[in-house]
Amino acid sequence: MFKLRHFILLLSLIGFLIQGSNSFAQGSKLHAKGEAFINKEDFDKAREYLQNLDEETKENDPLYNYYMGMVYFYTPELKIDALDYLQEYANSADSAQIEYYGHHHIYYLLAKMYHLKYRFDDAIPVYETFIRKVNNSPNLPEEGKSEITKQAKRDIDHCKFAKIAIKNPRNVVIESLGDSINTKYPEYASVVSQDEKQLIFTSRRPDTKGGKLAKEGGGFYEDIYKADLSKGSLFERHTRMSDSTRSSYFNLVTDFEYTDLHQMSDEVNSKDHDGSIQLDKNDKILYFYHDADIWQIDTKSEETAVAEKMGVHVNSDYHEPSIFFSYDGKRLFIVSNRPGGYGGLDIYVSESIGEDEWSEPKNMGPSINTEFDEDAPYLDPDEKTLYFASKGHSSIGDFDIFRSVQEDTTWSAPVNLGFPVNTPADDIYFTMTERYNRGYYASADLNGKGDMDLYRITFSDERDPVAELIGLIKKGNEFVPAKSKITLMSVDGEDLFTDETNESEGDYFMLLGHGKEYKMLVETEEFAPYERTFIIPEQEEYFQLYQEVHHVHLMNVDGDVIGQQITVFNAFGEPDTTTTMYSDETMSEIQKIKDDQELDGRVKALKEIRFYITADSLRRLMAEDPTLEYDVGEDVNVYFLKDEAADKFKFGSYELYDGSLLRKDFLNEDDLTIDSDSIDIADPIETPEGTTAAESIGGLFFTVQIGVYSRDVPHSVLFNLDPLVTKKTTNEKFRYSTGTYKSIAEAVVRKDKIVAIGVTDAFVTAYYQGERITIAKAQELINDGVQVTGGWK
Repeated sequence: MFKLRHFILLLSLIGFLIQGSNSFAQGSKLHAKGEAFINKEDFDKAREYLQNLDEETKENDPLYNYYMGMVYFYTPELKIDALDYLQEYANSADSAQIEYYGHHHIYYLLAKMYHLKYRFDDAIPVYETFIRKVNNSPNLPEEGKSEITKQAKRDIDHCKFAKIAIKNPRNVVIESLGDSINTKYPEYASVVSQDEKQLIFTSRRPDTKGGKLAKEGGGFYEDIYKADLSKGSLFERHTRMSDSTRSSYFNLVTDFEYTDLHQMSDEVNSKDHDGSIQLDKNDKILYFYHDADIWQIDTKSEETAVAEKMGVHVNSDYHEPSIFFSYDGKRLFIVSNRPGGYGGLDIYVSESIGEDEWSEPKNMGPSINTEFDEDAPYLDPDEKTLYFASKGHSSIGDFDIFRSVQEDTTWSAPVNLGFPVNTPADDIYFTMTERYNRGYYASADLNGKGDMDLYRITFSDERDPVAELIGLIKKGNEFVPAKSKITLMSVDGEDLFTDETNESEGDYFMLLGHGKEYKMLVETEEFAPYERTFIIPEQEEYFQLYQEVHHVHLMNVDGDVIGQQITVFNAFGEPDTTTTMYSDETMSEIQKIKDDQELDGRVKALKEIRFYITADSLRRLMAEDPTLEYDVGEDVNVYFLKDEAADKFKFGSYELYDGSLLRKDFLNEDDLTIDSDSIDIADPIETPEGTTAAESIGGLFFTVQIGVYSRDVPHSVLFNLDPLVTKKTTNEKFRYSTGTYKSIAEAVVRKDKIVAIGVTDAFVTAYYQGERITIAKAQELINDGVQVTGGWK
């Protein structure tokens, strides 16, 4: 990881072994002091010294810009600003001065900064200038020239490949893990549990065990840290790039918050280097690097567990920084610099030959390994797709992440994961969660906090396309968050997902496959379970869905709970619509989806009523109390308890009832013989023969109820029906009705016309002496010829 750093420092120290006129040494008071700082890699003190110089020296001595450029280049959190100093020195310093001090490496640093800032056309000619300077150096050994120019030519190749890669960016969302995880110090080698709630990673921070800088340079000794993901569920556009190369995708979970960040126990961390590698498939055993070998420990009992060194074929007398166990436990991938490889670090594979026994590691060959370093292998759960980091192959710069697929016994040519996954800086330690398109990796991109940072990445197409489903469970008329358990199972039985919501937020989040039918079971405290089947449409790309599930209890006149109404609002982009009114919070979330995805579809509401009593019991209640009303539309599923003794909180206790029959039971329309075509309800109303006119019995009339809403709604929502009567109910809701009719026949005709224009929930109701009564009661009054004083209401 630090070879490039040492390569550049070596250039600055050897100075190409050139000597020249002493006039430059005598003319600058910075040279001796600056070189002492560089030799010690004491960049913080160097910056303090340089910043406190007098203005005349800063203005007139070119070495000021040289040393400031060097200091900024090697200070990760300042590196992004090194370019101006390096550029100023290269442009203003006399070529003889650069020759004397052996500062030819300034061209390499300048080219590297152009490279890191995506200025590839500026970087290439400066790399070429550097190569010419090296080859023209009379005192540099030929072997040194060859090694240095080889690296610079490699960098030019990186620039040429990068120019192509950024013109064809991947559809991805890249998210920093945030300030609670990333610092100005390096963070890398993330290990994430399958539910993504636990994060283990490696960092080189001042609080390392022993608190010392590593002897070989590069910062403090490595330690392993652990944290828990506590929240993250906001819709917002997000990208790591700020220019025209940005990704157009948006994501759901960008507001990361990790808690309980701490160093792991002394069994894991030591005063030397310790690095995280992998959790086993049960998220129990952590494999980690320690004392130049690979060890394992049970994280479930971390404080009392004892770390164990792994077998002889995993560890050799050479450097093994990384391993990865396949999910099926049959293969072990090992990174090693042991003799017999293709150069630098190579990836080897070992086969399981028994419990905790492995075959002699076999080099994966030239299709994977190059003369440069390969590191950080990860085998996908499909057991055939290998991801790894390499400085070889076609790279954008330094370590890039590649993919190779096993075909029978051979591996395909590695494919670069492309931009913006890979950058001109180091990109390495890539892994994915067990399912779908979520991955984690480390990058030294200049837009980070400083050195290497940890990122989460969501692909649109790395694996099969997925849909992100985010939702809220709410309850009561105030729609407060509810504690629930959500279970989704694909009808084909291949997928099973569960999530739980709490009473403070009520949100859930799942990743679902495309082109599948899912059965969703919602189990909410104080409510009977709810089940619904829906289809995730086949899509070519990653997309998001928003859903809300509202639970409301149904009461009788005494306030006793006799059932529940569940309404599910789905923003799936179907062409259907609904007149259901949403809370401001719901509409805000739905509008964000529409804006971000440019949806032209509508939000759809699915409703279910589940009574905690039998159907016969409800009929008796409705016959006894004409004020009982339930918003039962044509498409509403209605369930009743199978019998009075059944457990209302068990899903199997209910049977589906035909909702339209419940409507007809309530309205008694089956008893009417009405030819709608023979009725004209325009003024004056003509009463059909054989029907008793309402005015002949005084204060009895019929009307058409449109609906009941939790707030006053615009008339446009109700199709501008006229006349429209609004009445506020005792429970602070708004009931809308239209028309007053002298017979049930005219009311039914009006109702049918209203249903035809889209108000499918409309129904006929009756009033007597200003009080609402059942249709059955109105029929009785009509049949009995009851005369009521006070006339028409």
